Amino acid sequence: MRVIDCYSISPIDVDTLLTCLDETAQPILIPIEDHFIHGGMGDFAIAALEAIGKPHLVIQMGITEISRSGKMEELPDHAGISAAKLVKR
Repeated sequence: MRVIDCYSISPIDVDTLLTCLDETAQPILIPIEDHFIHGGMGDFAIAALEAIGKPHLVIQMGITEISRSGKMEELPDHAGISAAKLVKR
């Protein structure tokens, strides 16, 4: 398993993605977005990997609905990206 903190999705660091996918037992990429999934890291990674024909599985996690108001510590759980929700998934 690898954790990559991507500070930029454009341009996406394809070399790092490929290295991580090649060095792990399963070629699975799980981008976790603290915003809507559409148009985020996962979409850029999928496009980059498809462009070079790299087999992969992408499981996108992130915001899927407009969030409600709440305390900062409550919102990640509601969005499905808290530590407990990530482990469960």
